[in-house]
Amino acid sequence: MMSKNRLLILLFGGLFFVAGCEKVGDDPNPIDIRSDYTGEWVVTESNLKSTDATYTVKISIDGTNSSQVVLSNYMNLGSSVQVSAVVTETSITIPVQTVDSWTVAGAGTLVAEGEIQWSRCSANQLAVRAVYRRQ
Repeated sequence: MMSKNRLLILLFGGLFFVAGCEKVGDDPNPIDIRSDYTGEWVVTESNLKSTDATYTVKISIDGTNSSQVVLSNYMNLGSSVQVSAVVTETSITIPVQTVDSWTVAGAGTLVAEGEIQWSRCSANQLAVRAVYRRQ
């Protein structure tokens, strides 16, 4: 009798253990870190010029690469100029690429919600620092 009771206890205990387990890693709604970068941004460039340039850049999700975004009007080159960038939780990197006769590159850091500080933005021979603030 004693062994039959133990067997029943083990079976019921095992059922509760298995029922209490949940799958890890199959989040039906994963967070896309690129959403921290998307939207309209007001850019303030600073370099050795007497006045800073201010303009707007649009950043959108790249539908063909899950780690990339697309910047329109990067370095005020025009809204038709589309530049690709790779993002992580805290950084954005524009690898060297040629777009519409411009060789561009850049590196920035997401320092706060709604602010990206660029340590380097370049297009051909022009290189500046910039701050992007979400509109």
